Amino acid sequence: RQLVKIVPQNASVTAHTNIVPHLTQREKIYMLGTEPSPADIALIDGADLSGFANEEVFQAYADYYINSGNYNFETLNNRYFILYKKGIQLQR
Repeated sequence: RQLVKIVPQNASVTAHTNIVPHLTQREKIYMLGTEPSPADIALIDGADLSGFANEEVFQAYADYYINSGNYNFETLNNRYFILYKKGIQLQR
């Protein structure tokens, strides 16, 4: 719930399948790894490899966002990773 609350309404979001149902009222919501272009916000459950062949592929996906230099990075409960484009203001 904390993840869902901080995402601005107009932001495009990619997230794990267990998070997507809570964001379905948004216009641009994608399952992690299926977004047509980098999303404004990526919500990653570090304990869930669903949709990825293995841990290396999963890590490469996260690294793509992190290493782009276009995203800020936060963690929640040492499990969830929030990657959001610089200039995006999370709702607190």
